[in-house]
Amino acid sequence: MISDGNGGAYITWLEVHSDNVNHTEVYAQHIDANGNKKWDGFAGKMIAGIRPSQENNGHTDTSLYEAERTSLVLTSDNTGGVFVAWRQSKRSVEGVPFEDISNIKNIYIQHLTSDGVELFVEDGMPVAPFSTRQEIPKIVSDGDGGVFVAWNDDRNAGTTSGESINTDIYAQHISQSGSNMWGSTGKQVTSGSSKQLLNDIV
Repeated sequence: MISDGNGGAYITWLEVHSDNVNHTEVYAQHIDANGNKKWDGFAGKMIAGIRPSQENNGHTDTSLYEAERTSLVLTSDNTGGVFVAWRQSKRSVEGVPFEDISNIKNIYIQHLTSDGVELFVEDGMPVAPFSTRQEIPKIVSDGDGGVFVAWNDDRNAGTTSGESINTDIYAQHISQSGSNMWGSTGKQVTSGSSKQLLNDIV
C-alpha cells in the first residue's frame, strides 16, 4: 500500500484462483481520502489474470492462461498514478496463450492512472523478457513519470541440483509510455563468482 498523494491510497494484492492454487491474479484498488473505492467496486481491479474474454474465446481449458504471480511491489509515478510490478512464472505473447515454461520467471509491470486506466498492455509488460529466472523486483519512480526496476537474475549463473549458484543484479528504466530505455533485456548492475542479492532501490 502507498499514498496517492491526495489523502487516499493505492492497495494491491494477490488472489489465488479458486480452481488452481498455482494460479494467482493481481488486483488493485484506489481508495480516496473519504474511504471510497474508486476502481471496480468491492472486487477491485484485475491487473493480471484470466479475463472473461479468455474464458469464452473457444478455449475450454483456461489453464492455457494460468500463471503463478508473486513478489508484488508498487510505487507512485509522481503524477497521481501508480506502477505495479510482480514476478510471473509464464510469459504471454500478444494474441497467443501463456507459454507453459515453468522454469522461466520474468518480472512484469503495469502503469495505471488515478482513474484505473491501464497505460501498458493488458496483463502487464515484461521488464526484460529473457529465458531466465528473475526474482526480488524493486521499483522506484524516476521523477519524470517513468520508473526504475531492479531484480536478481540468473541468466549468467551455473546450476547445481537445478538451483542457481550465482545470480546477478539487473536493472531497467521504463519511460512513462512503456519504452524499455536500457535495452530489451535490461542492464547488468553487478557480476561476480558468487551470488548477489538485491536489497533495495531508491
